[in-house]
Amino acid sequence: MEEPYITIDTYHEYMCEAFSALRSGLSHLEAAQEYEEDDLHRHWMYVESGTQCRYAFLLAANALEAAANALLLGLGTSKALYSDLEKLPTFLKFEVVCISLGKKLDRGNDLYAKIREVVKCRNEFVHPKPRRAAGCLTSDKTDVEIIVSKTKSREYPTYFSIFEPKHSQQAVGDILSFLAWVVFDVCGYNVEDGVMLLGRGSRSVTGDVIILAHKYGFDVRTFGEEK
Repeated sequence: MEEPYITIDTYHEYMCEAFSALRSGLSHLEAAQEYEEDDLHRHWMYVESGTQCRYAFLLAANALEAAANALLLGLGTSKALYSDLEKLPTFLKFEVVCISLGKKLDRGNDLYAKIREVVKCRNEFVHPKPRRAAGCLTSDKTDVEIIVSKTKSREYPTYFSIFEPKHSQQAVGDILSFLAWVVFDVCGYNVEDGVMLLGRGSRSVTGDVIILAHKYGFDVRTFGEEK
């Protein structure tokens, strides 16, 4: 008897959990505002918000990679060729998919530039290189600001511990917009086929996805929701 198969490690799995963590983190951030500045609960909520939102970013970055690999698998190449293509940098995977379908990925597009910043931070965080960083007092002289390089457009810090909730919110939105652009606008898949392709034959959406998409204007066509 043949063993049953399920689809695992998909774009939707990673992104749904990213949404769950992001919603929790942003809720803690909002709740923190209700306490006095010197209240320990306020401090804890800020810490928890940062932790949850950074986790959301890493999960969303994993979702981006899962999406690239799913699109490659959708080309139906041999296992040997897929194994070679899977080793390519993330951006080249998307370009290979587009070229294979007779399409062209515009490197000058704003979404392309924004997602490059996401990938840059993701690489810094998952391949950390311990180093020294300068510090200086903040303008109100109540804290020390760590000086590290930042990305050009979104100004994401390349130091994991100071990656803020607002950065995670922007990054998740940029990943969603980029993938929708590649799959639906460039490659020309309809919403249903594109969603199933990203999920390797499966799909999922949660309340967190719908709630945050409505609140922040996220493009969630990759979850089957029309723009």
